[in-house]
Amino acid sequence: MLEDLKYKLYSLKRVIGAELVIQADASYNIRFTELSIKNDVVQSSKGRTDLTSVNQLKNSIENQVPVVLVLTGKGIIQKRIEVVSSENETKLQQVFPNASYNDFYLESFESTPNHEFVSVIRKEQVDKIITEFATEKVSLIGIHLGPFIINSVLSHLAVGTGELVFDKNKFSLKDSQLISYQKQDSPENTATKSNVLLKGSTVNEQLLIAYAAAFETLTNPDYQGVDNDQLQSNFNENLEKIKFKINGWAALLFFLLILLINFFVFSHYNSKKQLLSSDSITITAKDLDKLKEQVKEKEELLKDQGGDFPYKYAYLADHIASTVPSSVQLDELTINPFDERRSKEQKRKILEQGKVVIRGTANDIQPVNNWVLKLQELPFIQEAVVVNFLFNDQEQNGVFEVSITLKQ
Repeated sequence: MLEDLKYKLYSLKRVIGAELVIQADASYNIRFTELSIKNDVVQSSKGRTDLTSVNQLKNSIENQVPVVLVLTGKGIIQKRIEVVSSENETKLQQVFPNASYNDFYLESFESTPNHEFVSVIRKEQVDKIITEFATEKVSLIGIHLGPFIINSVLSHLAVGTGELVFDKNKFSLKDSQLISYQKQDSPENTATKSNVLLKGSTVNEQLLIAYAAAFETLTNPDYQGVDNDQLQSNFNENLEKIKFKINGWAALLFFLLILLINFFVFSHYNSKKQLLSSDSITITAKDLDKLKEQVKEKEELLKDQGGDFPYKYAYLADHIASTVPSSVQLDELTINPFDERRSKEQKRKILEQGKVVIRGTANDIQPVNNWVLKLQELPFIQEAVVVNFLFNDQEQNGVFEVSITLKQ
């Protein structure tokens, strides 16, 4: 399954099929059509039949779209031979006895189980054409010889048995197999030139061979016709471009996905942080309101008892709080606390005038002792002492109480 996916991703999606007809005077007639494949459906688009040079072909197609070529006309020999070997050298000897295999390109096409069609052309003629395409910077990825490439579309033709006549070609078919071939000097039905019917579409008869070549490349890319290193290199280069483009998009989408994930994670934790900060501010505000209420109650109580306290509570609280070190957590500050013993004895609330009681927590007693020494330096404090310090081993934290006597 993975291999099928890679094959679909990294295969050609567009290709130009072109037939180059070599005329008797060595000039060219070039016909081409463009095929593309999407969702396993092959579609044809533009095409022309009136070109006479590789340069004209270059100017008629999109840059970077590869071309697969079919050579027909002068210099190409076609022959139906009996299958005696799969070796091309043996096939060449059946067509040209004593010919040197190094001097020719050869391509064979299936006819019947015991016969095949063979097309042969001199290498120097093909190499010249390859050079022309390279000079014009047209990406030529494969070359087929003769009209037998229509083998690739025989199963799609409306004709399965009988004669298939198009352009200057005449084939005899039986059960969608090529039985015989005859080259005609001129089209048999000049007055009724028309399209060739394929399953679901029609193709201009002059473009059928070009169409078949492009169709073969899109549906069977492992076979590119004659064996030539330059053509194979061009074909591989096109595949590498496709891989680079797809891998580039995949990498871009991957990093975009990572950025999106980071964004959502950051947004989530940032909202959590803001919520915690809001809760902390709310709790602090509630504690402050509670302290203000306690101060107000004690001020009223002191006023009711006729006490004459020489300091403002806010002044004392601010100066004491400003000295608290970061390692000490202040939980409670009580100015003029209740004298529990006397209040119980007299059954009424009695304040300890000139006293301040501080309770809180710290990881160690040393910061508390240092803070007490600093408190004693304040001008309104007569004495500051640590009443107790209880350390909790489980929580690794200590609870302390500090008593302050104010100057009168």
